[in-house]
This record gives sequence, C-alpha cells and structure tokens, in this order.
Amino acid sequence: MLAGKAPDYFGVFERCEFVGQEFPTGHTASKPDLKILCSDGTIYFENKLESPFSFDQMQRHASFTCRDPKCSLIFVSNIHHENAQLRALPGYLYPQGVDHYLWVDFLPVFDNNYRRNSLAGQILADFDAALKTNGMIGRTIKGANGSLYTYNSDASHLALKQLWDVLKELGFKLSRKSDQETTIRAYPLKHKQYPLLNPRFCPTAAWLDETWDKECLEFTVLSKGDGTALDRQLGKFRSAHECAFLANPFEAANRYYYHGHFILPLAFVGKAASTEIDFIALKQPLARMLDFLKSCKS
Repeated sequence: MLAGKAPDYFGVFERCEFVGQEFPTGHTASKPDLKILCSDGTIYFENKLESPFSFDQMQRHASFTCRDPKCSLIFVSNIHHENAQLRALPGYLYPQGVDHYLWVDFLPVFDNNYRRNSLAGQILADFDAALKTNGMIGRTIKGANGSLYTYNSDASHLALKQLWDVLKELGFKLSRKSDQETTIRAYPLKHKQYPLLNPRFCPTAAWLDETWDKECLEFTVLSKGDGTALDRQLGKFRSAHECAFLANPFEAANRYYYHGHFILPLAFVGKAASTEIDFIALKQPLARMLDFLKSCKS
C-alpha cells in the first residue's frame, strides 16, 4: 500500500526462501537476502540494518531479478538513505515519496491477535523484540520526518539538537554537533577532559538489563588510559528509576575505555504528529548525573 499498490497486488502468499547465501561465481551477479513467492508475483528483499548502502550491489540484484517481469525488488534498511537512482532500477518497488523502505514501515504487519502461548504468537513476539532491539520503533516527533530511533533520521538529529540545548543549559561542556554526527560529545567539567559522554535515544536498554526494556536516553561513558579507578567511582552512583548507571566495562581497539551507560527513561508530551520529548522531566536526573560526574576523576 505504501507503494500505491492494492493489498492483493502480489496475490496469495505461497512460500519464503532465504537465497542471499548463494553467491554466483565472480560476483558479476548477486541475489538479495530473501525471496517471497506469491501466486501473482515474486518479491525479492535486500535487507540491511547498520550496513553501508551500495548502489552497485542493488544494480547487480536488479540485473538478476528483472529477468522475470513478475519479480519485484525491495530494499529495506534501518538507516534512511537518499538515492534517487534506485527508483530507476528495473522492477524496483519503493514507497511513494522516498527511495526505499525502512523497517519501521513494516511494524503494523507484526500486530497480531494470536494467543500469547501459540507458536505463531511466540514467533511474532520474538521478532517484535528483535525489531525493537535494533531501533525499529515508529516514534515520530514534532518538526521532523522519520523515527526517533532510525539511524541518521531527521527525527534523531532534531532530538539531539534539542538535547544539546538542555545539556548546555545544565552546565555540561559540549562540542558543537555537526549535521552528520549521530551523538553528542559532552564532558562534565572541562572540554576534552574525561570522562566523555555520548548520548543516544534508544528504543530499549534490555540488552543491558531486562528491567530497562523501555524507551530511554542512554549516555555511554568513555575515558582513555587506565579506567579502573573511574569504574570504582561510577559503581558508587545510586541508581533509581529516573536514572541508573549500568556498568559494562571493556577496552576497545581505538584505545577508548568503555565504562558503561547512564540510562534515563523517556517521557513524551502531545499526541500523533504533535508528540515531543519531555525534556523538562529529564532535567532533574540529568543535573544529578552531572553533579555526580563532577566529583569523579578518570
């Protein structure tokens, strides 16, 4: 329907096949990830989450799929890409007004009335959880297109700009965010004096703690050098429902030491197209987090 086609355009579903693991010799041609066969046509899906977009790859896919006039090619990503050339590919199907599908476009498909303990219900619930973990929640905010949790979307950039203003007001030391950056570089005491904080808006923090399976603002805490002393200090933070520190220490190849994450639950005001992040509710826990970090030394 997003492509302007009738719901029965492809006919009745028959079967689904994973075909992307088949690599033709020399890679002169290629196959998309998924093949869905229906009574009136076949749909090929190329799926990506955070992977870079390759127009050359899509051209190779199209040269394979266009051999059958009843085949359609679809590109689905968790990142919004702009490439008008996609629309000119033979057999390429796309939503009206944009160049490709996002995973959030398919969320309504997974709403189901199956019994909770049925096999179909469990499969769809598991898939819904996987979508959420990968940022596939259709959370729109006033003044921007796309989902708040879609990587590099207009909504994610607008929310970070709004957060930048709040952090500046509270006293964080900030580097100016460019239009391309997908986070903010924030410091508690002094610019470029660790710890460094990188905030992101997330659909869930269940990967850190199941009790935090909720929309949240997540601050990754980083430093350089020996981070064990700062680990001990961060362990003294008194976590509460409005702000918690979840330790997850490791040293990365880029010489950064990752200490863990401050997690703050998100609240929203307004409805539908007028929805906005409730930054007023975030100010007190952010101020408490800043006061604590000012007492820490990396």
